[in-house]
Amino acid sequence: MKINKLTARLSLSLIIIIFLSAIISALAVSMPYMENKQLKMLPGESRDFKFVLQSGEGRDINVRTDITKGSEIINFVDSENIYLVKEGDKVTVNTKITIPEESAIGESYNIELTFETSPVQESGQFAFGSSIKQTFEVVVVKALAEEPKEQKLLETNQLAIYLIIVIAIILIIIYLVKKKKKSR
Repeated sequence: MKINKLTARLSLSLIIIIFLSAIISALAVSMPYMENKQLKMLPGESRDFKFVLQSGEGRDINVRTDITKGSEIINFVDSENIYLVKEGDKVTVNTKITIPEESAIGESYNIELTFETSPVQESGQFAFGSSIKQTFEVVVVKALAEEPKEQKLLETNQLAIYLIIVIAIILIIIYLVKKKKKSR
């Protein structure tokens, strides 16, 4: 009786492990680093934005990309939205983000892209697919005003003058201390 229960448990565990190993997806999706997952852009600005796909499944996979949020400012540059990712290779998904000219400062856009996998199948095979979502926020900011070069030059000149004055005072103090010691 104990052997049958043990055999049944081991068999069930083995079946579960085999089943779960087929579900595991080793697709990696990476995107450029953004602090707090926020991309800051100016009104009217356009920027190329790249996602990198990599398969670690031990086989080739197809990855279908879709924009699920934010299609008003982001679009795919590539003509196809299905990418063949060969085992161990990296594939770039090119997008372009364009902020409308009339966007208000502080306005934000939520972006969500979905990457759905499906293995490249040979006849008679059964495989599972998976899905990964990448989300981030695009915030409209105002341009930082550049300081005039004259202002920077003036600050540099003032710093040099202050430094010369401090050095002169130190030299005068050293001279007076030495003179006092000689007179004793």
